[in-house]
Amino acid sequence: KLTQLFSFFKAVEQRRAPITRQIKDQSWFLRLNDLPEHETLRLVRPAQDDGAWLFFRKPETRHCPEPGERLRSWLNAGWDNPALENINHKSEQVVYVGDIPTKVSFESQQGLKSEFHNWQTKRNLWKVSELPARIAFKVWERFFALHSQLEREGEAWELILKTLNSKFK
Repeated sequence: KLTQLFSFFKAVEQRRAPITRQIKDQSWFLRLNDLPEHETLRLVRPAQDDGAWLFFRKPETRHCPEPGERLRSWLNAGWDNPALENINHKSEQVVYVGDIPTKVSFESQQGLKSEFHNWQTKRNLWKVSELPARIAFKVWERFFALHSQLEREGEAWELILKTLNSKFK
């Protein structure tokens, strides 16, 4: 009876989730060539005793250098995203003096242009190291989600087997 029960569960599971035979049809896959180059990820030839070939730790990400309150209001959205190549500023803003709106140009603000160039230099240095770290972080998140999913599925099957074992003793 136990064999018949397992055969039934196997048939139900195969109908619910048919076996996927092509990698492209899997819900999750990552080609080794698509792994980012980063110090937190290392691919090695597996040792015979443990078989480990991928070592990956969570990459640390850093915030973009602060532009300062005066400059921040002039920056376009996304200034703190390292994936954006060129960060520009608004050419003019509307400033209220009392209840009267006044247009103010970027060029008319004393020292703002040099402040922008200094900040842009700091941002570009930050971007060089931050962009690979963020790409590696996204891969790490995918691995972590897959690991969690496999643990949950494993715990679910363990619970089913324990329940079946207790009922058929």
